[in-house]
Amino acid sequence: MEPNIRGGAGVLCVEDIRAAVGGVSGVHSQKFLKGLVFFQARARGALARSRLFMMLDWYYKREKDIVKIQALWRGRRDRKNLADMVTIKVKERRKSVKAKNLRDLARYEKQVVVIQRAWRARKARLQWAEMLSSGVATLETVVRHMHLLNVRDQDFREELDLQSARGHLSKLIRQNEQYEQELDQMDVKIGLLVQNRISVQDCLLDKGKGGAMTGTLKREKLKDNNKNYSDIGTHRGLKALKKESHDKLQAYQHLFYMLQTDPSYLARLMFAMPQSKTTKFLEAVILTLYNFGGNAREEFLLLQLFKTALVEELTTRVEKINDVVAGNPLVIKLVISYNRSGRGGCGLKELLGPLVKQVLEDSKLKINTNPVEVYKSWVNQMESETGQAAGLPYDVSQEVALGYEEVQKRLDKSIKDLKRMVTLFLATIINGIDKFPYGILYMAKVLFAIMKDKFPDALDKDLLKVVGNLVYYRYVNPTIVAPERFDMVDKKVDQNLNNDQRRNLGSIAKILQFAASKKGFGEESEHLMVLNPFIIDCHDKFKNFFQRCCSVPEPDVQFNIDQYTEAVLIAKPSIYISLSELCDTHQLLLDHTDSVAPLASDPLHTLLDSLGPPSLCSLLGAADSNTNSSLASLGKTEVCLTLSPATANMARMAGSNSSDTDKLWLKTKHLLLAILPAVQVEECGRTLIGALKSRTTPEQEQSYCDNLDKRDIAGDQAVKTDKLDLTNVFCDEEGRLPLEDAKRLVLKNLRILEVAGYTSSKDGCQTIITDLARDILNQRDHRIRRRGDLGKASQVKAGLVNKQEYMVAQLDQYRQYVTHCLANLNKAGNNKRVHFATHHDNSHKGKKIRSKAAVKYAATKLYDKGVLQTIEGLPNAQLKNVQFVFLPLEQDGMFEVSARFMGVDMERLVIDIQELLKLQYEGQAVLNMFGKAKVNVNLLLHFLNAKFYGK
Repeated sequence: MEPNIRGGAGVLCVEDIRAAVGGVSGVHSQKFLKGLVFFQARARGALARSRLFMMLDWYYKREKDIVKIQALWRGRRDRKNLADMVTIKVKERRKSVKAKNLRDLARYEKQVVVIQRAWRARKARLQWAEMLSSGVATLETVVRHMHLLNVRDQDFREELDLQSARGHLSKLIRQNEQYEQELDQMDVKIGLLVQNRISVQDCLLDKGKGGAMTGTLKREKLKDNNKNYSDIGTHRGLKALKKESHDKLQAYQHLFYMLQTDPSYLARLMFAMPQSKTTKFLEAVILTLYNFGGNAREEFLLLQLFKTALVEELTTRVEKINDVVAGNPLVIKLVISYNRSGRGGCGLKELLGPLVKQVLEDSKLKINTNPVEVYKSWVNQMESETGQAAGLPYDVSQEVALGYEEVQKRLDKSIKDLKRMVTLFLATIINGIDKFPYGILYMAKVLFAIMKDKFPDALDKDLLKVVGNLVYYRYVNPTIVAPERFDMVDKKVDQNLNNDQRRNLGSIAKILQFAASKKGFGEESEHLMVLNPFIIDCHDKFKNFFQRCCSVPEPDVQFNIDQYTEAVLIAKPSIYISLSELCDTHQLLLDHTDSVAPLASDPLHTLLDSLGPPSLCSLLGAADSNTNSSLASLGKTEVCLTLSPATANMARMAGSNSSDTDKLWLKTKHLLLAILPAVQVEECGRTLIGALKSRTTPEQEQSYCDNLDKRDIAGDQAVKTDKLDLTNVFCDEEGRLPLEDAKRLVLKNLRILEVAGYTSSKDGCQTIITDLARDILNQRDHRIRRRGDLGKASQVKAGLVNKQEYMVAQLDQYRQYVTHCLANLNKAGNNKRVHFATHHDNSHKGKKIRSKAAVKYAATKLYDKGVLQTIEGLPNAQLKNVQFVFLPLEQDGMFEVSARFMGVDMERLVIDIQELLKLQYEGQAVLNMFGKAKVNVNLLLHFLNAKFYGK
């Protein structure tokens, strides 16, 4: 259709276009719609082909990259499939191997169960300790482990075994001390007897046979001569079955318990006594009072005494730091003596014994740093090898000796060996701090702290030298210098250290001591100045070691002891002490009461007043004290004191709120021990208050009564044994209350304790729960420590028995030597005034028969010879009327001296030459015979030797 162009041009609007199109063909005509669809299809096809050609063009341009990506993807897919296959195969193989291993391990099932049980137990203990240290111990956990606080039959048996073992060890230590005293006395007696050429057959008369105890033999000897003492300890004396004796025994038990648990008394007494008596008293009583530190409690108390006494001594008697090193403080000497015996000595022997043995057995080791001795040894060796004189001077100075090349070579070798051995000893000591007894380490810590407080301006290095003087010089050094004296090596009676062995050990100990005190060699030993750098290096190592010694924990942590330990003791503490030591201690306390207990309200005054003055006769039950020798022998009788605290406010002041609150705290814990296992904690909200407020069921009541019955049975079993005590904190019937009443009582006690600040209801009374948890752990630790103490007691007993056997062997050697001397002296019997013949028949075996008459001498002759000095109440003009008769008895060395006045026997006395020799040895010049006649001891000995032994 031709467009309408007639007329003027104009603009078409939408409406015009729609009107024009509508006029030509309708919008809804089929032809128009078909054409429009065809057009759209052709347009979409063109667009799709354009996009396809563009995509194909993009692919064709990047064909290589696409191929590479496809290859990588297929490789990853195949690798994944292969890995899945391998995993399945490995799982199947592992499953088969596991099944095979389980079949093979079936025979070890019991061992596996034991290992697993031990591992679970260890894990549970570690978790329990962790909970306790963090303070989050739950009530449920405490109840689950509360059965560990129950006292079992095994506990009673082990406590009794431990008590018996400690008592036996105490007796063994006493026996060994007496053996050592016997050996010392035998040395002196044998020397005096040989010197005076008299019979020595009786020197062992009072020692017995077969190594038996002196006190025991003396008691056996006195059985026939002193019938009136045979019933001591049964009908009379301290342990008599009388109220008076029982009260006195209890008073002594209270007294020694107070002395044992309060260190201030003995610490004051030690320094109030005269210096001459202090050492003897300490050795005889203090270690006995603490059973030589036989268990943790006694060692703890003994260390508290040492600490208190050391503070007192250093505070009052030390003015300079060097006073501790140069002097010999009493407490330090006692500390060393205690730690050398028992467990401390065993640890040191285990540490240094192998090294000492290595030095002794090395025959090629010869350490000699003295140039003159090295020179003389070289000359002697040359002359002995060649058989000709060396042509060298024998006596030379140090400078001349150092001029020889051979001497220099030998000195260099000795110095090299010395460095090697010192390094070995030093490394062993430093790395073996665990082998040192805790007592030494703790006293080193106390010593350092006291010196630091007293001398605040002093340098730590100077104070550590004081610690080194204690730890090394006083404790370790003597065991290296004289190992046979301190049981560092196995003793043999017929074997002693030679000069080379002693020189080797002495040289090693000297360098170690120089290193501990940082002391070097000067110009007087110029050839040894090369050791000074080595000594400085060793001193630095020693200094670090001494610092570690001062970092040990406090005794209450080391031994797990707190304020309630005494209250929960099963075994009562006991000591074995002789009656004479008991009397001496009592008398010393009376003599120094003002110093020991300066306060008038001190409970010690009450105890001493109740005991009265000490009397050995009353303790023995003897009628009189005329037989002093018999009493002295019987005074060595040992008595076992079962220690217990005094009642009626003797041990501590009553009425104290803290004391009453502590008792209430302890009572509440004991009630909870019976209540909590019976109450179902899980059903009561798992809190202590909820458990106590819960409703009581018949089953809970029955369980509660069963727990009380078990506790009563354990208490009755302890009562049957004097040495055991299951402490009963209930003075009334509180321990047998019904469960409901017991719950209410505990709630009431908890409110009182909360007011006193002991616990708090805000946290569910967690404090008392944690305290119960600590008691459970401590009970377990106590059982483990008790078993360890039993094992250690066996080791210590073996060492003491070994030492005793050695000393018995020495005594046997002495007896053989005495027998030999006696045989030699009998050969000289032709010149004797008195000759003794020995019969060997069965009826007179060993009986001595006197064959010559006695010696009669006028007093004037004895006065002229100087034997007799004066007779009291008799003028010299009347001496001519006095005659002395010396009659030898059947026992060797015994003489009966009788005095006659105008032919009438006046006095009679038996003297022993051994006693005279002892008086002469002690420097006593005058002997009072008959209480009237004074004679010169030296001249009397000369007279008897000349008249009866042909000296």
